Amino acid sequence: MTQRYFELHGLSHLALNSSDMARTVDFYEGLLGIPLIKTMEVPGSNGGQHFFFDVGQDECLAFFYFPSMPKRDVPVDNALGGPTPPGLMNHVAFKVSPDDFDHYRRKLDELGVKYVYVRHDVDGGYSKNPADPTNDKSFALSVYFHDPDDNVMEFCAWLPAYDQLSRDHKPGGKSAVVDIERPGDATPASIRQE
Repeated sequence: MTQRYFELHGLSHLALNSSDMARTVDFYEGLLGIPLIKTMEVPGSNGGQHFFFDVGQDECLAFFYFPSMPKRDVPVDNALGGPTPPGLMNHVAFKVSPDDFDHYRRKLDELGVKYVYVRHDVDGGYSKNPADPTNDKSFALSVYFHDPDDNVMEFCAWLPAYDQLSRDHKPGGKSAVVDIERPGDATPASIRQE
């Protein structure tokens, strides 16, 4: 187990970009019922705004809006759960109770929000059919949906099999070919300086 260098108290906020703050408020507060709790102007930005929505547990989903936003150079892949280029967010997952999950999924239906349902299993199996029952290998239930700016959102309910997941997989990527071992008491900064 890696030594914990920082005592974190959860997520303060996750900040995304909005191309139209009024539309963002209408979607999150008006449609989904997530309360808008703080608003501010961004100093020196000629009309920039920073708005905060309360997602529970003193945690917020925040949005920046600037009247002159740069255009997105990477096309949006409307297929949920697909690869996302580095530097762009894949999705935001809101933790919900397993007891409330089906009610929330049906509420999205009532609100006309299109989503993809997935039951995730620890053995890599899954189902996209909400009628399929969970089993002793099911570790999460998810619904993925887009907000008005094509950010992918998720309602995620952890199930008991979540405790069966561990750290069994070697990280992939270019640096995975090098076996990096950290000295037991060395901090990452001291390793970089060596």
